[in-house]
This record gives sequence, C-alpha cells and structure tokens, in this order.
Amino acid sequence: NDEQVLEFGRAICNNLLAAEAACEDQPLPKPDPGPPEHLLAPPGLVGDICQWINDTALKDQPLLTLGATLAFCGALFGRKVRDQWDNRTNLYVMSVAPSSAGKDHARKKIKALVEAAYMTEILGGEDVTSDAAIEKRMQDHPVSLFLMDEIGHLMQSIKHSSVSSPHLAKILPCLMKLYSSAANTYLGKEYAALERREIIQPCCCLYGTTT
Repeated sequence: NDEQVLEFGRAICNNLLAAEAACEDQPLPKPDPGPPEHLLAPPGLVGDICQWINDTALKDQPLLTLGATLAFCGALFGRKVRDQWDNRTNLYVMSVAPSSAGKDHARKKIKALVEAAYMTEILGGEDVTSDAAIEKRMQDHPVSLFLMDEIGHLMQSIKHSSVSSPHLAKILPCLMKLYSSAANTYLGKEYAALERREIIQPCCCLYGTTT
C-alpha cells in the first residue's frame, strides 16, 4: 500500500544521509603531488634536451620527456661512462599515457635530434621480430637505442607467443641478458652452422611508448 511505499522511501533516504555523513567524517585523501620539480628540470645536457623538447610540445608531458631523454643520453654515453660500482648507462624506459596525451612527442624529437647530429647509426629498429634480430643488431652496433611506439602491442604479442611464435617469446629474455651484461661480455646462442655472437660491454637502451 501507499504507506509501505512511503516507509520504504524514508528508509532509503535515511540510509543515504547516514552514508553521506559518514563520508564527511572521513579525511579526504591527499592529492598526488607528482614527481619533485627538481627531477623534471635536471642540470646539464639532460636538462637542456628536456627543456628543448618541452618548449616544442603542444601538450605538457615533462615526465615522459625525462624518460626519453635519459634513454637517449644512456645510449649517447654508452661504453664511455661507468660509476665506482661498474654500473653503466644502459636504460630501459616505458612511458604509459592515454591516447592523444602527447606521448609520441619526446620520441619524435629524440629521433630528430639524432638525425640532425648525423648519428642515425645509433638507432635500432622501431620494431623487433626475434631475439636473433636483436643480437645481430647489437653485434653490429654495440651501442643502440630502440625507440618503439605502441610497445604495449609487442608485449601482448610476446605474452601469447610461447607456442605460436617462440621467436617472440625469446625477446624479453634476450633484453634482460643484454641489460645484465653491460659491464662484461654477452655470449649469444650456440648455432650448429653459425658462429656464436659475442658482444663486448653491450649498451642496449630502449624507450617505448604505449597506452
């Protein structure tokens, strides 16, 4: 009847008001302050490149710019610089951002900078097909920078490739071995008809963008 409907409506309203009051008593979450400002404006060459990229961007993405610049400078100083613990400058960086967020800008400007400096030989392919392809590239160019757009698609392909495409499944282990071999010699796979690839102090740097 009408009285039961009204009573049901009052109960719903009372429950909603009680829930709202309980929420008001809870402290509001603190907003994420983001990365410290000094990290987005580093000194020296890294900072100069970051500022140039940011000044030419339609959309402000200083954190993505920093990632791309660090990967590029890692390759630029590859096999030339080490610290007291024998760490090298090889870096793998992935930038994740929504579509149309401007995530491609830093990658394109790094490529333009490389082309302007006549050092395109430092650039690896924008896509890789197998671990053997990576080994071949690093054997010919022990310092290489891979600039990969939509690297998430590659990761998805690798994830589901163990049976259908085993050559893709071996890409990540190859990259991991190259990373850990930066201070010594990378020993490639043994082949029946080919010589084993040996790469002295490989500096493989990677910058990928994805949604």
